[in-house]
Amino acid sequence: MEIGVTGATGTVGQRVVAEALSRGHQVTAVARDASRVRSTTGGAAWKVADVLDAASVVEAIAGLDVVVTRSTRASRCPTRSRTPTYCRRRPAAPASRPRWWWRLTHPRAARQDRQLAAHHAWTTERARQAQIDLVRAGFHLGPVPFGYQAHRVTAIDRDGQPRRRVRLVIDPGPATAVATIYRWRVDDRLSPSSIATRLNGLQDLFLLPFDPTTGTPRPWTSTAIGRVLANPVYTGATVWGRTNAGQAVPPDQWVICPHAHEPVIDGRTFYRAQLLAAPGTGIITWHLPAWEFSQDTPNDPENGNGSPEPTA
Repeated sequence: MEIGVTGATGTVGQRVVAEALSRGHQVTAVARDASRVRSTTGGAAWKVADVLDAASVVEAIAGLDVVVTRSTRASRCPTRSRTPTYCRRRPAAPASRPRWWWRLTHPRAARQDRQLAAHHAWTTERARQAQIDLVRAGFHLGPVPFGYQAHRVTAIDRDGQPRRRVRLVIDPGPATAVATIYRWRVDDRLSPSSIATRLNGLQDLFLLPFDPTTGTPRPWTSTAIGRVLANPVYTGATVWGRTNAGQAVPPDQWVICPHAHEPVIDGRTFYRAQLLAAPGTGIITWHLPAWEFSQDTPNDPENGNGSPEPTA
């Protein structure tokens, strides 16, 4: 996505810009003071605009998919005569009276609250729909999973504007490690901790994940192995919406684009790995690449899980 961040030179704004860049988004950083703009920081495009100047803000954010506002200038209100209505301090509701009394006695402020809430809901839904459209078109959102590389392409959005998007391509060395993890889990019935120990013992840098902050290799852990074994992206499908507000979302509510990129493993292998997961943790959904059931059933002696096995 193309994301705009106002107040990008502040402490919080810088972190928002860095996080958006790390997730593969195109970032336009907006600052008020031209002397503080760092044109080469992290690959973000920098623009100068004052949040109190509507024309400059509109020009800076034109064509963006979503805007994150981190500017504090509007809240400073240096003089009341020059302060716009929207940034004047609203009277606080008396502690002894209910909220509805404040809304009744301050209709203008209450109306502004409703308008702001409605605008926030509209922008949130618009951004969500834009993300859904990208996923269904086969583009990847978020951090690039281990085993793949980001391939940036130019695509025309629904407004007719060219945008830079991300598709996943195989990273040969790490992809070999992913295929090995699934083979040891499905064929050899190794636990995630045993797989981590075996991979770390190989002492091959091409098979180790890299820390996104330092860029140095780090050892495998059972948690990292578990994430690989539970990620359906390795079947060639682009998947979005697996969590909402930190809570897991049922697979039938995910947004999935099958055959979006080259798979590392087939659907049968992924399914067999889910059958070996702890009860209630396996990812079973018919929206992933189609499977047909056979009679043999894998069973993990560690958790006793088992059900009909699919074939690709």
